[in-house]
Amino acid sequence: MSPQQDLDKQGGPPFQRTYMGRTLGWVERPAPPVYNIQDFGGSPDNFEPCDGPWNAALAAISLSAGGRIHFPPGTYKFNTQPTFSYPSGVFSLAVTGDGQDVSILTWPNANGGLAFNLSNAAHTIHVRDLTFTTSQAGGGSALTISNTVSLGNFPGSDITDVTFIGSDRALTNWWTTAISATALSGLNITRVSMFGQAAGASGTGISLLGTAAPLELIVPNIIGCNFFSVGTGIAIGTQVQGVTVDQCNFTNGTTGIQVNAGGANLVQLDVASSQFNVLGNGVNLLSAMADISLSGNLFFILANGTGISGLNNVMTIVGNVFGGIGGSPPANSIGISLGTTTAGAKTVIGHNVFNTLATGIAHQAGAAGTNINSNSFISVTTPISNISQSNRITNNDGYNPVAQATNISWPAASTATYTAGPSPETLYIVGGTVTAIKIPNNAGSQIYNDTTVPRVIELGPGETASITYSVVPTLVRTVH
Repeated sequence: MSPQQDLDKQGGPPFQRTYMGRTLGWVERPAPPVYNIQDFGGSPDNFEPCDGPWNAALAAISLSAGGRIHFPPGTYKFNTQPTFSYPSGVFSLAVTGDGQDVSILTWPNANGGLAFNLSNAAHTIHVRDLTFTTSQAGGGSALTISNTVSLGNFPGSDITDVTFIGSDRALTNWWTTAISATALSGLNITRVSMFGQAAGASGTGISLLGTAAPLELIVPNIIGCNFFSVGTGIAIGTQVQGVTVDQCNFTNGTTGIQVNAGGANLVQLDVASSQFNVLGNGVNLLSAMADISLSGNLFFILANGTGISGLNNVMTIVGNVFGGIGGSPPANSIGISLGTTTAGAKTVIGHNVFNTLATGIAHQAGAAGTNINSNSFISVTTPISNISQSNRITNNDGYNPVAQATNISWPAASTATYTAGPSPETLYIVGGTVTAIKIPNNAGSQIYNDTTVPRVIELGPGETASITYSVVPTLVRTVH
């Protein structure tokens, strides 16, 4: 079957302008051929199976360097999961429709979907303007794409304007996984909508996975996507680097983004301008992943839920809003819960707002090396819990006892020591008879030669001062 291709005014094949980089710039190349699935016997009435026509179209397109298989408006039924292995050499395949819910690919049986095996650095795939439906509760992987070449696919693959949903549209049927990408680098997933099971406990929206090094999955970009009632919106497995998630919505699922347990060689996760309204954890970090940035996101937190949870990695959590749902803090609701600190990790948590929560920031056993500054806590029962001396906490509105003074009771004539907590503190010494003030401890140097009171001493986090007196003074501390 010949491809469908309009001719230009001179009777030849049309050309398209393609940007080939700064060296070549814009060049004109022949437009890839378009293969209409109906020309191969594809039926748009959801009656005759489309497996045969699909394989026939792939056989035809394999004779060239690629092209586009197009599904006009209609519903196309598949009974199996066809798998297409790319031919050698440069090859690009586009699978397109006329729009979401206009061109529908549907599977009534289990283990449905389309699968593609890429094996060349110049292999790409483009899936656009389609809806994938299943009639099963856990219908398999709707779109499975794998690559067997290290760092391949940098010419760029994409999945754009596609919906994955149960055929009943009532959230009783769903895909086990909407998109499964293995070692596929340079993948852009844009404006894709994924629907799971009504209870929000089943299914995965996007699974990103590398294999044994050096077959990593590099720089996937997930932009403007919607995850509705999906058990896990985005699951990040082993050997993944450079994930960007931007302007996405995670609604009524269990977990928004999860770095799976047991992962290795994980680095670089950037999540920005997204909204999380899930039943459990918005972002769940179960493996060490270096260089994480979470900024400008909105987390709605239910009872027993957490905005960001997991290992304390090298990361910044800046400019987010963590809000409990309801007029009072939901039970056991936590904005950020940090677990064991990974080797060499330091976390900066700053300029966030925590509103109507049971706990704002919780340090679990082993959490250390956290710099918490310039956050605001509003109607939060416990703003910061389980603080250790290795954490640094400064200038957080609503954190008790920030900007509040407390008296310190010391024994009669003696030398007493005082050690500041994880925040900077100011000691005000009033009255009594003071003979020596030394920092960092009683064996240290007397840096205050003038012991006249009143006296102000500034202490950094964890710093110790000793004061010797014959008549006990009044000491007041202020935590900053």
